Amino acid sequence: MRVVVKGKNLVLTEPLERYALEKFGRLIRYRPRLDRIVVELSLEATRGVEDHFIVDANVLEDGAFLLRGSRRAATMQVAIDELVEVLERQLHELKDRQESSRRLTAPVVEAPMTAAGSEKAPPPPEAGEIPSPLARMLSLYDVNEEAIEYLEKCGVLTVAQLRDIREDGRLAELLGPLFRHQLRKIEHALDLMREVG
Repeated sequence: MRVVVKGKNLVLTEPLERYALEKFGRLIRYRPRLDRIVVELSLEATRGVEDHFIVDANVLEDGAFLLRGSRRAATMQVAIDELVEVLERQLHELKDRQESSRRLTAPVVEAPMTAAGSEKAPPPPEAGEIPSPLARMLSLYDVNEEAIEYLEKCGVLTVAQLRDIREDGRLAELLGPLFRHQLRKIEHALDLMREVG
């Protein structure tokens, strides 16, 4: 990550530049993919002495704009400290939002309930019958057994094979009109599995 410090309407001294580089360099802890932070330190003549110094920063990640911030203060160091604090908080919130959205998109599998309210386990496979990986996954997404058996008879035994058939645009053709009503469930299941995996 590169921190670029520029001065506007003021002489950018080496200690001030070093201070800004050190403070803004801390932001890499929150986002390792940060490319560059462009910091502009400026002096503006105002009536109130408390906001003469202005710090503006643009944060770029993977070549794209991510955040922007600006602070005014009586000294440049205070303005830098306040802006770094605000950007740290925003980066932390952004990270939390992204993590929570990942958790929310994970499929929730609930066990079916009986009339008494206790969880009902799925029926065990018949003696000697072990369900295929495809059957185990699709049954979690309410795809009916007949459609799963039909796919297996057609030679589709894994989720990877099913994904390949879908990407080739042959899934609807393979299921035919008999299982067309299951097509949406299967495609939805594949989408959810892609988000999780």
